[in-house]
Amino acid sequence: MKLEEKKILKKEKIIFSASTEFGLVGYKEASLNTICKNAGIAKGTLYLYFEDKKDIYLECLRECYDSIYTELQNIDFNELKQMDIMYALQNYFCSFDLILDRDNLYKKLYLSTFFHFPIELKEEVLAITKNVDEFNHICLKTLLLNTKLRENIDVDTVIVLLINHIRLFQKRYQDKISANNKEELLKAFQNDVLNMLDMFLFGIVEHQ
Repeated sequence: MKLEEKKILKKEKIIFSASTEFGLVGYKEASLNTICKNAGIAKGTLYLYFEDKKDIYLECLRECYDSIYTELQNIDFNELKQMDIMYALQNYFCSFDLILDRDNLYKKLYLSTFFHFPIELKEEVLAITKNVDEFNHICLKTLLLNTKLRENIDVDTVIVLLINHIRLFQKRYQDKISANNKEELLKAFQNDVLNMLDMFLFGIVEHQ
C-alpha cells in the first residue's frame, strides 16, 4: 500500500473514532485520549492530521451534514405538494428520519449536535449546517405557498415565527437530554413541532 493511501486510511480511522465519540458524549465532553485509543494511534499522530479537538469535530460534522444534504436532494417536493400540509410535513419528518437511519454513525452525531449544540462554536457549526437548515426552510416555504392562507399573510413572516417557536422547543428538549434518550427525544420533539404547527395553522378555536 502506498504511503498516501495509508495516510488517507488513517485519517478516515480517526474521523470514524472521533465521530463515534462526539456522537456519544457531544463536543464538550469528548476526549481526544478516547478518540486516539479507539483509533489505535498515539496522540501525536492525531496532530499530524488535525490541529485540535475543534478542527476534528468540524471535519466530522461537515462529513455528516454533507451526507444528509445529499440524501435530502432525493425528496420529491412535487409529491409533497399533492398532500395536505400537515400530512406533507409528517412525510417530510419520516423521510428525514429514514435518511438518519441509513447511517447510525451520522445519526448519533446529528442527534448529539442537535441536543448538545456547542455554543462556543456557533458560527462554525451554523456554517456547516446551513445547507440542511436552508433545505428545511425551503420545504416549509414551498408547502405554505402551496396552501391557501388568509389574505395579507406574509409567508416569510410566518416562517420566521415558526422557526423561532421550533428553536424554543429545541432548547426545552436540550434541558432534558441524557446519554441514552436522544432518539426518543427527537420523536417527541417532532411530535411537539407538528402539534404546534397544527395549532398555528388551523387555530385552537372550533368555528361554529
